[in-house]
Amino acid sequence: MQMSNSNVDYHTCAERADDQINSPFDVLWNSPCDTDVVCQALGNLGNGGQVVWSTVDGVDQQDDACVLNGAPTEPAAPVITPAMVAEAFDSLPLAIPQMRTNPPAPACAVLNLENNFWLEAPDTTPQTFDLLGVPVTVYPTPVEYRFDFGDGNGLTTTDPGAPFPDGSNVHTYTTEGRFEASVAITWSADWEAPGIARQPVPGTAETVSDPAIIYAHAWRILLVDDPTVRLPASAPFDAGDPCGQP
Repeated sequence: MQMSNSNVDYHTCAERADDQINSPFDVLWNSPCDTDVVCQALGNLGNGGQVVWSTVDGVDQQDDACVLNGAPTEPAAPVITPAMVAEAFDSLPLAIPQMRTNPPAPACAVLNLENNFWLEAPDTTPQTFDLLGVPVTVYPTPVEYRFDFGDGNGLTTTDPGAPFPDGSNVHTYTTEGRFEASVAITWSADWEAPGIARQPVPGTAETVSDPAIIYAHAWRILLVDDPTVRLPASAPFDAGDPCGQP
């Protein structure tokens, strides 16, 4: 049996009679093709013939039992693309940065004096996950830190900072108030999989720290006889403010 169409080639298998149920189909091609492909019966049509198999431009049109060179046709291996890895990377549980401050949060910051900010070194352990049945390994690397001091000011840097007196990420509060400071890490990564060489993951991912609470107060300096007397400060901003005075 042959079929034709002006736009595509139809490759079909000839039908066999019921008494030849165990015989492979004869292959009749409308165009030059691999004649080592043979088709085997799928079942009885109920009208003296058998189910036939066909392809359109090489795409199988039925769930058939065709074989190539006498061996079952192997399904194509899944293809992992960089875009798939980038989507998975963006949802990985990357390390959450831990904001640190001098003085320690909840910090009693003195108005118009520098405060130091840094974060602990984030975990960069490689992560392996399954993608289309294939193990993919990602190697995350922090590339940028974005500090938000909570008062409308920020700092973007490649330096995670360090404890006082070695830190360089400092900020001075110039208005009184309660502020929530945080830091975000921008991550890049490489990836690899069996049979796929290590290469960059397209794009980046981000994780953000929990806020560190800063209370900025104006303090007055006085000479007192009793060294245990607390220096006067402005009133507390909320019930958790350890710095203000009524």
